[in-house]
Amino acid sequence: MAKTANRNGAFSCKFSDWDSTGGVEMWATGRIPFEPKDKDEVKEARDRLKKRVNCLAGHAEKATPNQRVRHAVYRSPCDSSNARNARNASDVENILTYNIDVWTSVTKEWPVLRFEQAFCNPPVNPELPGAMHHYSYRLRDESDHLDCFDHYKLEAPRWEIDVDLSRVPKVVDGCTQYRYWFATSKAIVDARQSNVPKVAAENRFALKVQIGAPNDGAVYVKKLLDGIITAMHPYEPTSKSKSPELQNIDNVVEGIGRKFPDSGISEECIKHLLTKGGKPLPPYPCFTVKSSLDLIMNPADHNCDAVEVHLDASIKPDRMCVQLFALPRHDIAH
Repeated sequence: MAKTANRNGAFSCKFSDWDSTGGVEMWATGRIPFEPKDKDEVKEARDRLKKRVNCLAGHAEKATPNQRVRHAVYRSPCDSSNARNARNASDVENILTYNIDVWTSVTKEWPVLRFEQAFCNPPVNPELPGAMHHYSYRLRDESDHLDCFDHYKLEAPRWEIDVDLSRVPKVVDGCTQYRYWFATSKAIVDARQSNVPKVAAENRFALKVQIGAPNDGAVYVKKLLDGIITAMHPYEPTSKSKSPELQNIDNVVEGIGRKFPDSGISEECIKHLLTKGGKPLPPYPCFTVKSSLDLIMNPADHNCDAVEVHLDASIKPDRMCVQLFALPRHDIAH
C-alpha cells in the first residue's frame, strides 16, 4: 500500500505473508480509529485487516470448540502507560476488536477470546521500518487456556467476585452493559470486601471473566467489559454530582433512565446500592485513591492491558466470575 497523506497524517501499512505466520499480522504507521471516515489508506487498511482476520475461522476446523482460543495482540510504544490521560489512551478491546469490527463476541463455537496490548517496540518489518503499531491475530488450539498471554505472567488474582445476573432486571437488546454494571455493582456491595492488596502506582491491570452461556449462546464482549469495569470505578466528585458518593451511580443511572424512561429501573438501581441505613455505598471503597503515594487498585478502561473472556459450559447461565490481576509496569515486556 502506497504512502499518501490524509487528514490523519501520512499513513501506510504492511501485512505479513499468510503462510509464514499462520495468522494475521499488520504493521502500520498509525493506529486505526473506530470507523475511519475517509476513503483512504486508513479505511482500506481496516477493511483488509478485517477481511483477513475473518478468514482465520476456517483454519481451526479440526479443533474441538472447547480448544478454540482467539488471541489478539497490539504492540506499540506510542500508548505510554505513564500518561493516564494521554490523547492516545484507549481501551484494548476497542483497539483490537471494536475498531476493526472483528471478534466482538464469544460463542459456544468460539468460547475463549484473549487480547492484550504491550507498550513495546513491535517486531521490525524491513519493508516498513518506521511502523510503530503492530496488530496480530491468531487461533490457538489448546486445552489449557490459562495464563497464556504473550506479554504478561499472571499471579494470583488481587480480587475476584461471583456475579448473579438473574438478580437484576432484564434489559432490552442493545443495553446489556447496564445489566452487567448493575449485577456487578450489586455483587460488590453484597460482598463488602475491603482487603484488596496495594499495587504499583502505574495501576495497570488484567481481567479474566468466566460467564455462563445465555439463551442465545453469545456474549458481546464490549458491553460485558463496559459494565464490569464501570462497576469497579471509584467515585470522584464533579460539579454536577449530587454528592461525591453518588458520582458513578448518577452517571450510569442517567443513561439507564434515557434507555428505560418508564421502567422505574433507575430507582431500583439506587435502592439496591444503598446501605440499610439509607446512605449511598460506593461499589468498592478499596478501589479509591488514599493519597498520592498510597494507591489502591483503581480500574479504568484504558488501564486494562489484558483480557480473557471465557464462555464456560461449566458455569450456569446468568452467572459469571470476575477476576482482577495487577500488572505492575515492570511486568511489561520490552
